[in-house]
Amino acid sequence: MTEPLHSFDSRRGAIRYLQAFRQHWLLILALVVVSVGLASAYSFLATKRYDASADLLIAPLSTGDDTFSGFSLFRQTTDASSPIVTAARVLGARDIYDATYAQLERGPSVSIALSPVSQADIITVTASSSDPHRAAEAANLFTQTALRTRTDVFQKELRLRIRQLTAQAAAVPAVDRAGNFQYASLLQSLGNLNVFVGSSDPTLSLLAPAAPPTVASWPRPLLSMMIAFIASLLLGTGAAVALELLNPRMLQEEDLRLGHRLPILARIPLLSGRVARGYLTGKSVLPGEAWKGYRTLRAVLAN
Repeated sequence: MTEPLHSFDSRRGAIRYLQAFRQHWLLILALVVVSVGLASAYSFLATKRYDASADLLIAPLSTGDDTFSGFSLFRQTTDASSPIVTAARVLGARDIYDATYAQLERGPSVSIALSPVSQADIITVTASSSDPHRAAEAANLFTQTALRTRTDVFQKELRLRIRQLTAQAAAVPAVDRAGNFQYASLLQSLGNLNVFVGSSDPTLSLLAPAAPPTVASWPRPLLSMMIAFIASLLLGTGAAVALELLNPRMLQEEDLRLGHRLPILARIPLLSGRVARGYLTGKSVLPGEAWKGYRTLRAVLAN
């Protein structure tokens, strides 16, 4: 029975790949060594980066809470949008960033980023710097500045609302105040708002301050070397296969038997240049193995 064509092709392809790896293993090894070496050198010579994070807790008001109606506090929305995303946009205003950087003393550069966590109603403030203590300082300064800015806005709106309610209550004649539902409602609203005079934004609080990190977030030597190893190994094997497929020379018996289905008539051993020159100049004879190969070839061709 003849071998199925698809089985022959798969076998032929596997052998070609193995031949490519065997013929060009030095190329693959060189690429891996160079890539891992460069990644290792970069990891140990690059400037380290430390990330310090502080968490701000968002407690949005419910949609039915009328105590702070008209205030710019964080509130649950009636649609599917998350108040945490809105809070991150508000806290990421340029004036908060500018005020934070103005409070930082001169030193290594710092970058600050906000990351909303909708599932936990938390906004993570992450500061990155080459100095771990400066990263923690920047993250804490940002949270303090954000809390102070939001408190100032809340107190300004609170004072304005108290003045408005006080004026409305004073406009009610004294003779009409007894049993007046509107007047009683104004007094109740004033009492509810006066409780928050001097307090911070009720929808924003500090959950966890930042601490100086003990481990650099970048670079990561082990991760960098693993990525370099895998990438260089894939590149080296791909280059080896490409060279094998594009090379027109036949270096193995399998190239003849599987690639062209040609029979092997005889096997002539590879002779060194010194032995070949000696035979051609008549100074020496061919080795016995070489004579045996040529005799076999002559016998096959004669038959």
